[in-house]
Amino acid sequence: MEEHTEECFEAAQLRHFLNLLNAIDESESDNVEDYSKRNIFLTQIKNKCEEDEDLVNYVQSGNLLIDKCILTFSSLAVETEILWEQANNEYFNTLLSYGESGALNDMNIISVDNCVQTDGDIIQMVSSILPCLQQLLVFVNRCHEVYKNIVLQLYNFFILSDNILERSQDRKFLRVWRSLGNLLATFIFLDQIIVSNPYLCAHWSSYSRLIEFFLFSFDFSYFFGSSLNLIAIRLVCHSPSQFDVQSEMLKPLQKIIHEIETHLLNGSIFMNCIEQTFERRLHTDSSFNELMRSSIIEMYERWDKMAFHSTDDIPDRQRIILIVALTSLHANFFKVIDKKLVRTVWNCHKKLSFFNLIGRIIWSPCEFLLHTVNDIDKIIDQKLISVLQNQRLPLFAQQYEALPRESLNNSDAIIEWQCKMENELRIWPNEDCRKTVLNRMPLFFKGARLADLATRFLKDVLNGHISQQSVLSRSSAIALFRLIEIVKLVEKIFIKWWNEILESSQYATQQWTGHLFRIINNFKKSIRIDSHLSYQKIDLMSALNIAEGIFSGPVTRNRLITSGIALEMACYTKIFRWVDVQEIHDILSRIDTMINFGKVVHRVCDCCFLFWHRPIISAFFDSLMENSNARIELFFSAINDIEKILNSINHISSNKIQEFRNSIFCDFEKLPKNSLTDPYLRFNDLLSMAPIRLIDQFIDIRRYVELYLERIFYNLTVVALHDCYTYNAMTQLALQRYGLILCESRLPYQSLHQSLDILVVTRHLQSFVASYNYNLNGQFFTEKDSKSKELNILTVEHMSSSIQAHGMGIMNTTINFAYQFLTKKFYIFSQFLYDDHIKGQLIKEQRFFEENANQLNNLYPVKRAQRFNDGIRRLGLDRENLSFLDKFRMLITQIGNVMGYVRLARSAGMEACSQSFSFLPELDGIPCFENHVLINRFSSETIESAKILDDIFNNAKRNVNQANNYLQILIEVFSKELRNFEKYDHLNNFYMIIPPLTVNFTDYILACKGKLGRRGQQSSTFSDDGFIIGITFVLTILNQLDQFASLNWFKSVVKSCDDEISTTMPAKGLMRKQLEPSIALKMMKLEQYKMEFQLLFYTFNSAKIFFQAGMKPVILSNSYI
Repeated sequence: MEEHTEECFEAAQLRHFLNLLNAIDESESDNVEDYSKRNIFLTQIKNKCEEDEDLVNYVQSGNLLIDKCILTFSSLAVETEILWEQANNEYFNTLLSYGESGALNDMNIISVDNCVQTDGDIIQMVSSILPCLQQLLVFVNRCHEVYKNIVLQLYNFFILSDNILERSQDRKFLRVWRSLGNLLATFIFLDQIIVSNPYLCAHWSSYSRLIEFFLFSFDFSYFFGSSLNLIAIRLVCHSPSQFDVQSEMLKPLQKIIHEIETHLLNGSIFMNCIEQTFERRLHTDSSFNELMRSSIIEMYERWDKMAFHSTDDIPDRQRIILIVALTSLHANFFKVIDKKLVRTVWNCHKKLSFFNLIGRIIWSPCEFLLHTVNDIDKIIDQKLISVLQNQRLPLFAQQYEALPRESLNNSDAIIEWQCKMENELRIWPNEDCRKTVLNRMPLFFKGARLADLATRFLKDVLNGHISQQSVLSRSSAIALFRLIEIVKLVEKIFIKWWNEILESSQYATQQWTGHLFRIINNFKKSIRIDSHLSYQKIDLMSALNIAEGIFSGPVTRNRLITSGIALEMACYTKIFRWVDVQEIHDILSRIDTMINFGKVVHRVCDCCFLFWHRPIISAFFDSLMENSNARIELFFSAINDIEKILNSINHISSNKIQEFRNSIFCDFEKLPKNSLTDPYLRFNDLLSMAPIRLIDQFIDIRRYVELYLERIFYNLTVVALHDCYTYNAMTQLALQRYGLILCESRLPYQSLHQSLDILVVTRHLQSFVASYNYNLNGQFFTEKDSKSKELNILTVEHMSSSIQAHGMGIMNTTINFAYQFLTKKFYIFSQFLYDDHIKGQLIKEQRFFEENANQLNNLYPVKRAQRFNDGIRRLGLDRENLSFLDKFRMLITQIGNVMGYVRLARSAGMEACSQSFSFLPELDGIPCFENHVLINRFSSETIESAKILDDIFNNAKRNVNQANNYLQILIEVFSKELRNFEKYDHLNNFYMIIPPLTVNFTDYILACKGKLGRRGQQSSTFSDDGFIIGITFVLTILNQLDQFASLNWFKSVVKSCDDEISTTMPAKGLMRKQLEPSIALKMMKLEQYKMEFQLLFYTFNSAKIFFQAGMKPVILSNSYI
């Protein structure tokens, strides 16, 4: 049995350890910290191989002509890539974001609809983007120079004579034509962005009119309140002396403004470039014309094959843009429309008629040809043109309908691909690594292709939704969110296995370059067999040597471009077998993809397009609680991609990211109103999520909810302390259901050990003794009246808890406040007894009792006490219907309550000290720690600590022994003063007022008890022992206990009640039920009256225990008074 138990225990521990390992694995894989930010590093650092070596250093074959040609075209191709990257990073997003509003309020990006109120605002707004436009103008001019250089270099190369380079016309240089197309595509992007931005065009038009207006106006008060910028300087050109500005300084600025308007903002950057004129022989050369035409057709055929027939490579829509740009260049450059070329490129509309260019711009290749190629309508059938123009809306509607289906299909495909990635990359193969690694490459390409297709589909659907101005249904919106999550899931999987991907890509690149080496070497061996080498073969060998030498070093982007141009210089498409040519194409394409795979992943998984569709973000948060399949961490990763756009905009204020983040926070804090009652909401999934990054901050949903509940529970507990247990139960419920750990509020809950604070009570002692009643037997105070359903209570446990919080020093403060309070009350006490009516009546009663004591059997008559009470009442009543004797009774009660409070504090102090020693075995067996550490020669710090510990124990023992009897101290203090009968002779007869006082108190307490339980009555008095304690205390300090005992007052009351009861009883033997109602009621009142006096007598005897003179006198100290 024991062995079975041990086995079960071991199995349980193993399961616990396995769960721990799984949790660690999930935290490393699923909760990758800031993986969207890591993606930037992966794309820019880990997968970007750069070298400081210049192109000249590895383009050295010994053949000067070949080296120069390869170096020239390689440098131009690299230059075009640099220009494209510069335009993409610096200008596209800046121009697109001009005029954006919505989430970017309070920015210098001002919306025409919302923010532009005056022409001065337009001036200021255009001035903010003017430096960017000036830089763009410089950039465009540089692109024009590169464009001219490429065209001239290509033409001059193709017209080389055979004695310089044999058969130069056989070299098409498709990569150079592709670079030229990329350069022209940059102009297409700029034109489309500028034309599609209505704010930029409208503002510049208004800006130009205002400039013309101010050139003839001298009223510059129009600019009051705006900064004096370059535009303001331009406006003072007519009176430069007034502003101490030279007129010559304004001319360059005027020229720049004119050039910007002429060359940039009219949307003709592309046409201005391709309409540049060269020498006439360039435009009329038929061989150059045929070369360009055949190159464009060949590039189109490759694109067509790659885009729709290959499953491994990743096609880019950038390729069709450059092909269309080159087609338009061909038509405008040679002023002749080639029918075959135009019709071939026009066929792209069958597969790609419309697509998202950038931002919200929808671009059509065929429509672009219609606008840039003259007389194209004579070649293309009008029906095809009309079909193209009417194809947009049906295409968008078809994509919108296919959205749920595409989401489901992509989800299944991604899950399948994810499983394959897990199985393939989990373990590095020990045998046949080459085959395994090469099999991984198609898997990598497939994941990137899936993400690319999903991203393109998302852009098309979102932009089509905007163009149609339709409303997304709930199912379509959820499918849209799912596609976004799928894209970021692909990125997440790539990041998870990024180290393995890098290792595999390096291994595969080596395999591919080795295969290229074999192809080149095999061809070189076949040439070396020939003993006679012509100049043409020497040129081919030189170019192949350059390509081979490039691949022997690190495979960088520049080297890959140079190697491709070197192969084209060697006419590899003609000298190699067709099979080898196709293999070279595939290998170069794969190497190009793998060395830039980080950029590829970043491009296909980039969701920065959400910036242009920000309402989608709000819609996601609206459906978040109801969409159980939503993965918020992936959607936030998509939102973080917008940071790239915000950071690239250099003409707006620095708080743009903060504004965007605040807009996301506003959407994120929207919760459904019925969130606590809907059982289908996904609280557990949201609360179990790791912190989510939003740009430069983190959102911890779990901690946010914990802080929210802590704040709510704290505020509600402050308002109603009696509900503390309810909120404690809610705290435990939150822990059990959702795993939320809430901090204690540390509030003084209204529990059995926490109530009124001793410091607050002492500070307001006057109101406390007037509004609370003391119970001698239970030693507690209860509140008289309360507007709520509960009454406050103060016991020894409450006082002890409060003393532990404040320390024992609060005791001395309490006694000092009590002494000061009693001093004031005894002054009023003396004034009352000094009154002539009171003093005369008391002397009269004393004389009567002394003269008739024997006749009265030493029993003070009850009737005389009642007559005394009635007589005082006839002297007058106040607004509250209280007599002077009632107020004097209340004064005595307050004095007694103070003494009860002092007794309560003394007992609480002893309780607090005893609790501090609860962990010590014996109070008297505590050793002296200072002596022990001195004997053992510890350090001075240890000795000082031991001394402090001994002082703490000694002080606590003194407090427990309670050498200070505060009740006796107060008796000693007031006795010395009030027993001075020469000064206070009117106090000698105080004992004579006690009988009428007790009669008054008995009537009062019976009335209070009669009101208990009645509706509408707030009085809750059922015990008021402060009165009799006050009587006993005053009798003790005046030394009149024996004199009062001589009155035998309580015996007299009992005898009077018994006599009256016997007189009222009509006959013996009758039961109470048989009596008349009036007689029964009178007898019940007499019995209650008698019982109250008996209780008063018992309480009086108990109170005398605390004040009688049997206690040892205490030496008074100023520390207590």
